[in-house]
Amino acid sequence: MNDLASYRFLFPLSDRCHYLNHAGVAPTSTRVRQAVQGGLDDQVENGPNVPSWIAREREVRALCARLVGAESDEIAFVRSMRRGRVRVSPHFYNGERELNALCGLLRAP
Repeated sequence: MNDLASYRFLFPLSDRCHYLNHAGVAPTSTRVRQAVQGGLDDQVENGPNVPSWIAREREVRALCARLVGAESDEIAFVRSMRRGRVRVSPHFYNGERELNALCGLLRAP
């Protein structure tokens, strides 16, 4: 699958509309739905299985590293883009307006 159009089937929403992703909220692919469902099924059937979760995190980290040509220890998982910018790359914030927004975030509960 080299052509981006060949991935459209993974996003059923794309049959009905065009979505412009802004790195915020985006439609979920059928692959993501399948992976999440598998995780939920495991939780229902086996309960908390922390060793399995840690092993899967390492697998995914290695796959992400391979995708971008990095080492596994160079990959960080963060809850959101905003938290990633604040915790991983604070130098993205430049200027007084961004600094005030950042200070407000750090004070928020």
